[in-house]
Amino acid sequence: MTFKAEMTGTQPVTYQWYKGGVAINGATMPEYKISSVKVGDGDYYYCEAENVCGKVKSGKKKLTVNRNPEVNIGEDTVFCKGGSITLTPGSGYICKWNTGSINPELVVSKAGEYYVEVKDGNGCKGTSNTVKVGILEPYEGEEICVVTNDPYTGKNLIAWERTSGKRTAYYKIYRE
Repeated sequence: MTFKAEMTGTQPVTYQWYKGGVAINGATMPEYKISSVKVGDGDYYYCEAENVCGKVKSGKKKLTVNRNPEVNIGEDTVFCKGGSITLTPGSGYICKWNTGSINPELVVSKAGEYYVEVKDGNGCKGTSNTVKVGILEPYEGEEICVVTNDPYTGKNLIAWERTSGKRTAYYKIYRE
């Protein structure tokens, strides 16, 4: 961002730039440049130019600096096969999801990583956090190892060794 002032008249001319009515240290040239604009730079700016004939003050120019959107679409999650979750950055954004969707909400029913790039009404851009989604797939190949009778209750006891990393969908138990 660069502000410029020009004064014609008797030389030499000295310049002093101001932010919010306070002199900016070292800003004594006809141009004042802010190389990396930050939110805290927003304010009114003006310049005073002086020579042997007197001092003149430029008109004030307002610099508005908007924050980039900070968007959180939720936490990592896991749900059962056949389920889904709806991710949303909130209202007031133009959205582009990493899936290619431009809808303001994304209904997720597949495992993966999801994030959204947003643009607000000021044209400021931001990227959400990434949400990892896992799907719990039932395992249908579990086998029962032992069926016995509980000597204290007289009820059947069924024991099995769970398959590591799998989720048992169901057991079919038949009576003979």
